[in-house]
Amino acid sequence: DQLKNTINLNRASEDEFLLLPGINRQLAQNIVEYRHRYGEFKQVDELLQVNGIDLSLFKKIRSEISVDPPPPKVSISATDQKST
Repeated sequence: DQLKNTINLNRASEDEFLLLPGINRQLAQNIVEYRHRYGEFKQVDELLQVNGIDLSLFKKIRSEISVDPPPPKVSISATDQKST
């Protein structure tokens, strides 16, 4: 499974980003800051919007990063609610 050994852009800590080739402390902080400001990454190429991440760096780390699949839509039915 491709997602098993990748760093999840939406879950990784600053220190985990440092494991990627070419990512230094400043870039790791930029990624985390971007995530706080704009919310979760929808797709990996959104990483290109982060200050300091250019196409050559992105291509270098592309195979080592992932994003969560979108969560399934959950509808709350009456049976899910706790009865008192």
